[in-house]
Amino acid sequence: MRSSEGAIIAEKIAAGSITTNMIDSAGINAGVITAGTMLLNRLEGGTLTLGGGSHGDGSLLVMENDETNIAEINKDTVAFSEITVGTINSPDIVYRNEEDYTIYVRQTGDDDNDGSLDFPKQTIQAAVSSIPKFNNGRVTVVIFDEGVDSTVY
Repeated sequence: MRSSEGAIIAEKIAAGSITTNMIDSAGINAGVITAGTMLLNRLEGGTLTLGGGSHGDGSLLVMENDETNIAEINKDTVAFSEITVGTINSPDIVYRNEEDYTIYVRQTGDDDNDGSLDFPKQTIQAAVSSIPKFNNGRVTVVIFDEGVDSTVY
């Protein structure tokens, strides 16, 4: 038997295995599923909790079609066979610059600014401190002194 919206396919459910307290207007209470496989291809939003309490330590495995493990997250490990990311900002990660760029300094600037022409740093020290430790690009520091031509270093 199938529901009119196709939400439940009774041919795949063992007789007597679902009781009325397991189903409500939102669907099947996943907390009552204790064996078998639950597909996650229809989940949206929310938080996925793995383990905790009486369930022990949780883990997440991501597998290829051929059962190759390509990612694992558990209490001891975060491992990926390959990862692609954009920009990572962390004091524990070394940043390497390969590009030429200019840092602007103006007395009316702010050392928390990015050093661009529209958002200059206030001090030379802040400009120098913002240069990556590993820098292969040419960095130009332009210092605007109110009423005087700019100085380039």
